[in-house]
This record gives sequence, structure tokens and C-alpha cells, in this order.
Amino acid sequence: MIYTLLVTLALPFALLRLYLRGNKAPAYRLRWRERFGTPPFTMHGCIWLHVVSLGESIAATPLIHQLIAEYGTENILLTSITPTGSQYVTDKFPKVHHCYLPYDHPVILGRFFKKITPRVLLLMETELWPALLQQCEKRNIPSLLLNARMSERSKSRYKYFARTSQKMMSQLTHVAAQTQKDADRLLEMGLSPTQYSVTGNIKYDLHIAESVYQQGQLLKEGFTGRPVWIAASTHEGEETQILKAHQKIVQTLPDALLIIVPRHPERFNTVYQLTQDMHFSCVRRSDEARCTPKTQVYLGDTMGELMLMFYAADIAFIGGSLIARGGHNLLEPAALAKPCLTGPHTFNFVEVNAFMLEAEAAELVHNETELAHTVIKLMQDPILQKNMGQAGLAVVNHNKGALERMVETVKQYTP
Repeated sequence: MIYTLLVTLALPFALLRLYLRGNKAPAYRLRWRERFGTPPFTMHGCIWLHVVSLGESIAATPLIHQLIAEYGTENILLTSITPTGSQYVTDKFPKVHHCYLPYDHPVILGRFFKKITPRVLLLMETELWPALLQQCEKRNIPSLLLNARMSERSKSRYKYFARTSQKMMSQLTHVAAQTQKDADRLLEMGLSPTQYSVTGNIKYDLHIAESVYQQGQLLKEGFTGRPVWIAASTHEGEETQILKAHQKIVQTLPDALLIIVPRHPERFNTVYQLTQDMHFSCVRRSDEARCTPKTQVYLGDTMGELMLMFYAADIAFIGGSLIARGGHNLLEPAALAKPCLTGPHTFNFVEVNAFMLEAEAAELVHNETELAHTVIKLMQDPILQKNMGQAGLAVVNHNKGALERMVETVKQYTP
């Protein structure tokens, strides 16, 4: 009751937030009816997978391919929260049904379930919604938390809502945890020992399309043999540090090129302006212009092309880690045998980062000075570059298999 009251009171502010976010990303002002439980289609007996935002959508891509193979395109429903996640799944899977996740309110969800009656609900990682789980339990819809992770930091936050957390744990039909440590934390929160399995991390089961190699090679050829490093999935507060590091790098290696790819599309113009303010010669990917010998920064301001940019680079720094955002996925560049760099704030990828650092496939940098120094060191040592890249690829290959185990788990609840 208290949770429902709080959500009810928050709804006007949620609408206001969408409207304000629309100043930078107009897509936030579209399709509001979906967020209030009115999708533009009706589906019965579907497999419903919620993929949240862009990062989760990319990570879930192998799973979506497998679900389509098992159940057919017309039987899959994907939901997300952000426009970037929505754009990715509609571009990548144009024949799959997609809409925004309704707000977590019983009345709104009741309206949604009148049009959508899934066979099973699949949630990813830490996506726990009290009203949604309650409504699924009420309608005897199995709810599975796949690729589940629970950090100590997240667990401590849930302790403030212990009763709600325990209730959600009891309402989940099954949890497929990444590691036993994740499962142990969920058990402490109230999960039953009979409710979980450890399947591994689906992020290791990357599927790299042939087009990545082809288009990545074309992009690489456009850089004419220059040393290239990429700063991917960067956030506000990081780009200035990254560009300052690049200033130091070009003092030692004048032909070095930086590819910078902001995490959120609404910040593309902001980051471009930052390169101008810092007096860099910058080319935007969206302009389809070729780099010249004077180009110092290449701005990746398109969607769905990050992997080919990883391919075209020699060294990959993964953002969200120089500031306290928890980091992003090192495994994408590792799967392309690229040496990886990360900042100290990686609480969202503790296990992955530990494996990569232990295998000497990644190096930790704490600030712009260390970042510049490490990039220069790697650019001047091709053998070290290759050894780190191969070590990262070995980490990826060694930990594959979660996808198959996860699909088998889903099939148990979708006879």
C-alpha cells in the first residue's frame, strides 16, 4: 500500500521528468500512452523480455536471438525504458513486438495485462519491480530473473526496504544468477534456496556479426595506419579528463587519434562542442567525412556502431569508470582482442573486471595522467598490446556457456 501510494504521488513528477529530458532527447516526449499501460498492439501467450536500456539491450542480444529461434519472432515481446534501448531493439529486431515498460502501478499494469498476456516474464540482472511481480503472481505468470547480479552496494540499498525486498524474492519464480556470490546475496535478501541456479554471465556469450569485421576494417583503413585509441560509453565529467589525457598523448605521439563515443546520444553535441573548446580538430561519424592527417578526435555520434569502432581501434578505454557510475562492459573490446583500460569505479562489473585484471588483459587507471601514460605505453609496445588483447579474448572464450544454460532454464517454464 505504501509503495503504491508513493508511486501514485510520483507519477506527475515522472511525467515532468520525461518532458524535461525531452529538451535534450525529444523521443522522451513520445509514446507516453505505452508508459501508462496502453501498448499499440495485443499479444497472448508471448515470451516477455524486459531489457531496460541500451546497455542491457546489447547484452541481451544473443538471448533474444535464441528466444526467436525457439519461439518465433511473432511470439516475443521486448520492453525497455529509455528511447536509446527502444531504438536499438527496433532497429536490430524490426519484426519483434516492442513497447515501453508501463509504470509500476497496479492500475496501470492491470490495463497493460488486458492487452498483453505473457506465458512468462523475463527480467535481466537487477530489474525488480514490486507491483509488476505482484501482478504476475496474481495472474500465475512465471517471473524469471536472468543473468542476476547483486553487488554488496546494491544489497545494502535494498536493506532499507527489507520487507519489500523479501516479498519480491518470494514472488520470483526462479533466479538464474551470474555467480554463487550473487546468489548468496539474494539469499540474504529472502530468496529461497530452491528458487535459484547459477548459470554464469551471458555477457561472455557475445555474437559478433560479420558486418562488424567488414565495416570495422573499412573504418580502420580510413585512419591510414595511425595509432588509435577509443574512449567508449563516456559520461559527463569524464570527457574533459579523456580529452586532457589526449592532449598529453599527442605531445608524445602527434599522429595519435582518439575515438570518443558518449554513452547517451543526447550528449553528442555537447561533447563535440567540448572538443572545439579544447581546440581539437574533430570529425563526426554522422557527417560521413573522412579523417585527415590533422584530425585528432573522431566523435562516434551514431547508434549501433560501437563494436565496429572497437575493431578499428588499437586500445579501448571503457567509460563510466573515472567517475562513480559503476563502469561498463569490458568484454566487447576483449572479444575483439583489444587491450582494455578502466577507471577505478567498476562496481557494476566486479567479477568481469577482476577476471580481466587478473589475466593481465586490462589495466587500471585512476586519472587523466595515468590514462595518458598507459595509452602511450601501449602504443609504443605492439607486443604488449597483442598479449593483452589475446589474454582478454581468452577470458571471454573460457567463460562462455551461460546463454545455453539460460535458455534451458526459460524452456522449463514455457512448456
